[in-house]
Amino acid sequence: MITFGRLLKMMILSKWIFLLAVIKTSAGFSISSHSIFRSRKTTSTDTSTTGRFSTISNGEVSLTSTVKIIKNLHPFSPPTWLQELPLHSPTIPPFFDDKAQRRRILPSDLTITRVSLDPPVFLVKNFCPDEKNNALMKYALENNLEYSGTSAGDIVKQRVGSYTGWVYPPDKDEQDQMIGKENNNIAKNVAGYMTELSRMLFVPDFLKEAMDQSSEHESESYYSAEALQVVRYVIGGKYDVHHDGMNRFLTVLTYLNGVAGTWFPYAIVDNNNQQPDARDFEDLPNMSSGNAAHDKIPGKDGLLITNYCPYDSGVPEDNKVQTCTNNILKIEKGDAIVFYNYDWIENPNAEEDMPQTGPIINWRSIHSGMRTTEEKWIATNWFYFHE
Repeated sequence: MITFGRLLKMMILSKWIFLLAVIKTSAGFSISSHSIFRSRKTTSTDTSTTGRFSTISNGEVSLTSTVKIIKNLHPFSPPTWLQELPLHSPTIPPFFDDKAQRRRILPSDLTITRVSLDPPVFLVKNFCPDEKNNALMKYALENNLEYSGTSAGDIVKQRVGSYTGWVYPPDKDEQDQMIGKENNNIAKNVAGYMTELSRMLFVPDFLKEAMDQSSEHESESYYSAEALQVVRYVIGGKYDVHHDGMNRFLTVLTYLNGVAGTWFPYAIVDNNNQQPDARDFEDLPNMSSGNAAHDKIPGKDGLLITNYCPYDSGVPEDNKVQTCTNNILKIEKGDAIVFYNYDWIENPNAEEDMPQTGPIINWRSIHSGMRTTEEKWIATNWFYFHE
């Protein structure tokens, strides 16, 4: 395994070195560039822009003349059909031409809309119907939710007022036992449904192809899905800016009761702003103390997911947003957001004992669960790659 210290040798620019160190300290996980995946050609039609610390060209960020961060069409990027979606244009998954097949597999009225360029973030309308949401919340309440912590063990400052449970999809033996009997484990079936739907729609093409071409034993070394995590936030609950980490390349976050409050402070939400901001790099050293994005404004900077329209009647004054722009996204009960947490690094001049390619954290995917003024329920599907 390539340690965090050795990975730093690949980071030439000091701002990038500090950034990765801060993220590791805050989120409590190690960063590794080790990968079993081979490099593949990447192309993109992105507009080229130049920033203070890096150059973006053809979907790549140049750290030096040879070290590059690949943003598009790499092993952990969205499937090609998602990657090619224009911003703010609701789309039905294209591979369900047969309406009867679509009705059997997908929720009614499911659409997918790209809402952020970097990190790639997508809104999935009607991802989880009402009866499924209710089953998950009921199951979690009946199975002893535990006070939430973090992988760094910091449950006081970073994450407060939330309670976590896990729902494991039924294994084959359980499924066999359910045949012909009343199903008392609806929530487990819902967890399995959400996991498989996420896998089908959102797992990158490269991983699907690798799984198809490998034996059952070999396929175990590519990626896995975690059990479905269900979290209940009480009034005042929050989760400060963090990265999902732990090799979780794909996050599918479902709003079970329609209460949101997720904020990506560094998301790029339109084609007019693809230039790295020097302040972004200087801001992140405060991340370990929970003060990242202290100069950013939810609803103005990045992407804010909320359940309030501007000036909704009955909404407390301090929760109202003043204007509706691309920086503000309204969700409803059963909607989900999908986002991707890793980019791909290429360093052809890497030291002999280090890989020339591998996954690297996309720092723009850091996000927060803002302090809530009402009870909030979410469910999260994570997919992670293996070392």
